[in-house]
Amino acid sequence: MIRMGHLDIAVDETFDTTLALAEDSKVAESVIEHSVIRVRADLDPAVRNEAMIHELLHFAWHQTNLPHLLEDHEETVIRALAPWLAQVVRVD
Repeated sequence: MIRMGHLDIAVDETFDTTLALAEDSKVAESVIEHSVIRVRADLDPAVRNEAMIHELLHFAWHQTNLPHLLEDHEETVIRALAPWLAQVVRVD
């Protein structure tokens, strides 16, 4: 469980999740409406860390006014920020 402000975000790294994400060619995904991050369990630690930061940024994005201000630019902004944050932040 990860606490972000008032949110409690569950992390799902089960075998079934790993298979489903791999089948969809995904490393991880956020299910914002259920406060869940689904991440593959077979990732290298550095890749997992960046994926977790990427997904946490989706949660942060939706706690702000950014969805209304920047509309369809969520993924572009998060892809730009996550690699840089992953260099200084580690998510266990």
